[in-house]
Amino acid sequence: MASRRMSRIVKMGICSALKCLKESGVEVPDAIITGTGFGCIEDTEKFLGSIIQNEEKMLNPTPFIQSTHNTVGAAIALKIKCNNYNNTYVHRGFSFEHALLDGLMLLNEDKAKMF
Repeated sequence: MASRRMSRIVKMGICSALKCLKESGVEVPDAIITGTGFGCIEDTEKFLGSIIQNEEKMLNPTPFIQSTHNTVGAAIALKIKCNNYNNTYVHRGFSFEHALLDGLMLLNEDKAKMF
């Protein structure tokens, strides 16, 4: 996906992930786990607005594709070519805790390594 088509939140997610990977010395992680309260809500609003404005005709698919909650995790995986475990938690105020718990469970089950 070209960066010009990415929403601000997706760009921020990719930049944050790349910085973390660089600082840790990891090229491809064993897992990508993200948590979000509302997902890419701006893209969802943009897509729903275009449905109304264009009377459900000639819709641009990009806002729909980027409106899903797992867009950030998927974009990170595509950018670094990671085919490992990838999961997104969407539990509003509990997203961070659930994502963190998932990471801990992966480590405890020896399905991921801590670097």
